Amino acid sequence: MRSAVCQSTPAAIRSNPVISEFYHPKVDGEKPKKKALVTASRKQCNII
Repeated sequence: MRSAVCQSTPAAIRSNPVISEFYHPKVDGEKPKKKALVTASRKQCNII
């Protein structure tokens, strides 16, 4: 389950405006991309 969510998160960042709005400020705020990806994965999991 975790693997499926982590693999689908980059697609969700491109296509889902809620996750995109959550991810991009974190990356722009000097957070490492990998950490921002994990937090976006968690957000996606909460939405699901």
